[in-house]
Amino acid sequence: MHLSKLGDTGMNRIITKICVVILIAMGAISGCGGSSGSGSCDFDFNSILNGANADMAFSQWNCVGSKPGFIVLDFAFQVFEDETGFSTNVGLFTYEQTGCRSIRFQSGLGDGNLINLDGSNESGILTFDQTSSTPGLDGISSDCLLEVF
Repeated sequence: MHLSKLGDTGMNRIITKICVVILIAMGAISGCGGSSGSGSCDFDFNSILNGANADMAFSQWNCVGSKPGFIVLDFAFQVFEDETGFSTNVGLFTYEQTGCRSIRFQSGLGDGNLINLDGSNESGILTFDQTSSTPGLDGISSDCLLEVF
């Protein structure tokens, strides 16, 4: 097979396109983009849990939420290994981890997402941003300190 009509420039373009496709495929396989099951996640979600469940809680996060142009909101927040939690601003909720640093929650007051999770029990600090269908609770950035019981 003779490919001389493509020339070096044509072959370089084909090789470049093949390399791009391979890199995209490798990113999808490795979980690039925050997949909860990937080995490339730099955040240990379990490090922010407050116990196995509400009955076995050993701590809670005391948080201050802020939203540009709105009053600061103080609230308590707990998240448990059994995929349940409690927040004084949305009540009891269930959740599923949707990415490396994110969860989707559902409560009686509405649903939403906690994204950009960062921190740990060891550091005693947790930060996250909240999107929510609950009026007034969308677009809140929160800073939390751990309270151990």
